[in-house]
Amino acid sequence: MMVWFKFQNHPFWPALVKSVSQAEQTARVLLIEANMHAEMSGIRVPLRRLKPLECKEKETLMKRARKVYEQSVNWCFSLISHYREGLSFWSFAGSFLDYYAADVSYPVRKAIQDGDLEADFPKVNYADLEDSEETSMGGKRPRKKILPDRMRAARDRANQRLVDFIVKKEGADHHLLDIFKGKKQSRWLTLFLNSNGYNLCVETYLEDEDQLDVVVGHLQEIYKQTGRG
Repeated sequence: MMVWFKFQNHPFWPALVKSVSQAEQTARVLLIEANMHAEMSGIRVPLRRLKPLECKEKETLMKRARKVYEQSVNWCFSLISHYREGLSFWSFAGSFLDYYAADVSYPVRKAIQDGDLEADFPKVNYADLEDSEETSMGGKRPRKKILPDRMRAARDRANQRLVDFIVKKEGADHHLLDIFKGKKQSRWLTLFLNSNGYNLCVETYLEDEDQLDVVVGHLQEIYKQTGRG
């Protein structure tokens, strides 16, 4: 998911959420700029300090960012729009960081990397930001002892049967391939493609991250069978 993040004395800036800790109500975010790579860990921040990219204040936040970094923030949104178009038209399937590292993003990246666009980005030192964040929180917060969620464990066991049906038994393969090839209609796909604001953060039925990884991996393999992956 992409969000707005306010850090230090800089304006709100578009950022990518790399991971979320529901227990601690924090997220690890990476600011969108000219030199991103998947190995960058980002900074851990409270969820309350983030705003959805397509929030009601979007235009106001963009105006404030443009006062200081006009070409840079315009470039960021060109990059985001190009990525979203790739997802919508099935010319690219993958995360935003995968897209940034791939050749498909080069037409947008080259304006910065070849020096055609003189853009200045906020100077980010993630180590300093991490230190300041821990200081503002009064040092590393003591972790609360959390009791096992027995209902969650029961749901995960039940959901494993669904995962096995999708992955091991390949029970949904033919249906999904027909949707990819346009032989069947999918109201979920229609809603996604027609959604205003391109909401890329989709709530999933599965709660267990390992189960999600297995299903996503299987779906990616199905997508490759269409000749587009």
